[in-house]
Amino acid sequence: MLEKFIQNFKSERVGNIFEKHNRGKDEIIRASYEVANLIARENQSFSNGEFVKKCVLASVKEIIPEKMSVFENISLSRNTITRRVEDIGGDLMTQLQIKSKTFKFFSLALDESTDVSDTTQLLIFIRGIDTDYNITEELASLESISGTTKGADIFEKVNCCIENLGLTWEKLCSITTDGAPNMVGRNTGLVGRIAELTTSKMIETPIFLHCIIHQQSLCGKIMNLEHVMNIITKTVNFIRSHGLKHRQFIEFLNKIESEHKDVLYHNQVRWLSRGKVLKRFFGLRREIQIFMIEKNKPVEEFENEQRMYDLAFLTDISAHLNELNLKLQKQSKTIFELFSRLYQFTMGICSVTEVDDLFWLCKEEGVDEILRASSIGDNISSIISSGVVNIYKP
Repeated sequence: MLEKFIQNFKSERVGNIFEKHNRGKDEIIRASYEVANLIARENQSFSNGEFVKKCVLASVKEIIPEKMSVFENISLSRNTITRRVEDIGGDLMTQLQIKSKTFKFFSLALDESTDVSDTTQLLIFIRGIDTDYNITEELASLESISGTTKGADIFEKVNCCIENLGLTWEKLCSITTDGAPNMVGRNTGLVGRIAELTTSKMIETPIFLHCIIHQQSLCGKIMNLEHVMNIITKTVNFIRSHGLKHRQFIEFLNKIESEHKDVLYHNQVRWLSRGKVLKRFFGLRREIQIFMIEKNKPVEEFENEQRMYDLAFLTDISAHLNELNLKLQKQSKTIFELFSRLYQFTMGICSVTEVDDLFWLCKEEGVDEILRASSIGDNISSIISSGVVNIYKP
C-alpha cells in the first residue's frame, strides 16, 4: 500500500509539474497574441514588437527582476507578430463564416479607394441578421485590385466574397456604394451586373443605396465657397512647399509663442481634413498675414472684410459638418438613428417652419433650382438644409 501511494504521489507530482510548465507556456503565447493584436489595431509596424519587448524588459528589470526569464521568453519578433496577426485574422474569418450560416438576410457596403502605391483597395462590409434578430457587422473582405476597376472586376470580387462566406444571392437584401460610375452603372457597373445575375436566377433584386455619409459629405460641398479654399490652399502651399520657408514659419510661430505650431495640408480624399485645415488656418490668420507680408507675398483677401466673413462661416459650418460625419460613422446604427442625426443637425441650422417649407418647395420646384437661386450671403440655412433634404426627397 505504501509503495503504491508513493508511486501515485510521484506520478501526480510529475503531472502537476508538466501542467504548470504548459500553463506558463500558454500564458507566454497568449501574451504574444495580445501584443500582436494591439499592434495591428493601432496600425503600427510589425517590427515594433521588438521595441515593445525591450520596453517591457526594462520595466520588469526595475520592478520584478526575478521574473526576467519569463518575459524574455515572449517572442515579439517581426516574423512572429506577422504570424500572430495572420492567425487572428484567420480566426475572425472562421467565426464570421460560422455566423454567416445563421443569417436570414444580409446586406453589403462597398468602398473603393486607392492606396499610396496606386493599388485599388476594395473594402466589403457585411451586416447580417439571424432568426433571433441578432445583428452582426464585420469587415468581410479587403480585396486588392491591381488591374482595371470596372464593374465586372468589382462584381467578381464581391461574388468571391459571398462564396467564401457560404452565402447565397437569395439572402442579399441591399447593397450600399459610394455612388461611383463603376458601382452604380446600370449596364456595365456593379449594379447592372447584379441585376443581370438576379434576373437570370429569377430571384428578387436587392435594393441599391448611396452611402449616407458620402451624401452628407457631398452636401457639405454645395456651398459656393471655393474661392475661400483656393486662397487657403495657395497660401499653405507657399509656406509648406519649400523647406526653408516652412522652417522659417515654424520658427516664427515659436518666437511669438503661438498656440499652434504649424499649418495643415488639405487632402480631398480625407473628408474631415478640410474642417481641420480651416480651423487651424483661421486660428493662425494674423500670424500668416504677418509672415506673408515679410516674404513680400501679401494676401489681399486678408484685407477684404467679406472674404474674412466667408472664411469664418466656412470654418464654423465645416466644424459642424465634421461633427455630424463622426456621429454618422458609429457602428450598429440603423437608418432611423442616422435620419434622426441629420434631422437634429438641420434643426440646429434653421427652424422647423423653414425645414417644412423647404421640403415642400424642394418637392414642387426641385433642389437644383433652389440651389442656383441661393447665394453665400443670404439664406445660408436653406443651402445646407436643401442638401440634407435631397437625401430623403421622395
